Amino acid sequence: MCTVTYIPQSNSNYVLTSNRDESVKRAKALTPELIKLEDINVIFPKDSSKGGTWIGTTDHGKTLCLLNGAFVKHEVTHNYIKSRGLVVLDFFKAKDTKSFIKSYSLKGIEPFTLVIIDGCEVLSLIELKWDGIEKHISVLNPNKSHIWSSATLYNVEQTEFKASVFRDFVKTNPSSTEILEFHENGTDNDSRLMKYINPNSTIETISITQIITSLNGAEIKHKDLLQHSMSEKQIKIEEESLLV
Repeated sequence: MCTVTYIPQSNSNYVLTSNRDESVKRAKALTPELIKLEDINVIFPKDSSKGGTWIGTTDHGKTLCLLNGAFVKHEVTHNYIKSRGLVVLDFFKAKDTKSFIKSYSLKGIEPFTLVIIDGCEVLSLIELKWDGIEKHISVLNPNKSHIWSSATLYNVEQTEFKASVFRDFVKTNPSSTEILEFHENGTDNDSRLMKYINPNSTIETISITQIITSLNGAEIKHKDLLQHSMSEKQIKIEEESLLV
């Protein structure tokens, strides 16, 4: 859950793409499926180890994406009370995103960054960073492109370099297919730009998940880089939840 890009499209639509950087020894995640959480239909790839997820979208126009870490690499402990992926599922069920952010207790949860896109009424983009002590909430411009890199794997120089290349990339008005390719293959000058590769670690980019929204719903594409397979699912937005 370590490199994420958000690129706005016309009519308040957007493309959100996430590289999942994880240990190859971790149990393989399940491909995206439609699951009902209370009264909300959600499509997400399920982490088979903890049961949560790092990315998904609902029929109410909400999309969430999780990255490990907040601002800097933190010291990992082994007494966390809840998986961050399960926190994401709780956020999917929230009726009012902003009030839920303020009221939801994150005490005992490992640091993370959560990208929250809410299109239930007017499209909004919120970044929530939890540093293990307090919440840091930023309201971002949903009409501009954004990139995030996990603080647990990338230093400041690497993060800024990727952001610089990304800014040039979005100037080309890339299609969703080109964005997916960018996440997998980087650029001609740096093929390893977006993928995490460390010969001294079991962690690498094991999958890429992309959410493409439209006025009627969303499509989610999940590319398993270890199995060299692609899956696609679609979800329709309920009429009363369409953007106004």
